[in-house]
Amino acid sequence: MSVGAVDMSCDETSGQCRCRDNVVGTSVQRSQVRVTVHVDPRGSGPHLFRLVLRFINPSGAGVTGSIRAADNRGAAGSDQSREVIFPESPSPSFLTVPGEGFAQPFELTPGKWIVHLRAEGILLDYLVLLPQDYYEAPLLREQITQPCTYSPTASRDAK
Repeated sequence: MSVGAVDMSCDETSGQCRCRDNVVGTSVQRSQVRVTVHVDPRGSGPHLFRLVLRFINPSGAGVTGSIRAADNRGAAGSDQSREVIFPESPSPSFLTVPGEGFAQPFELTPGKWIVHLRAEGILLDYLVLLPQDYYEAPLLREQITQPCTYSPTASRDAK
């Protein structure tokens, strides 16, 4: 019996074991994480989010996985996916989900979304959706209208 199997019985036709929750595969060896998130930003249009994962990869090598965000309403063309490489990590680590070689945000409309993570052997602690207002922080930007000046005679001890 495989570690992820519910019991010793298997399907007579396919040989597929009955898997425990969040475990998949014909040998019941792959975990599949599925998280439902509710996106409720201000406004009605789509909003940008970066996905940050906290995980452990005890395998001793990098693991390629995928992340897919699917609109719970099943709107055509709404699914978004990214390929992710989880580096070796015997202790908890953070990873920002990349896109085309850099952190590419997910464009999510208000409502329920299901986030699927597929990566063999990865232990996921949690995931965070960071809204664009947090990672770009437009409110923290200060308008500078006059450049600073350099004065070589200014005293360093002046108070």
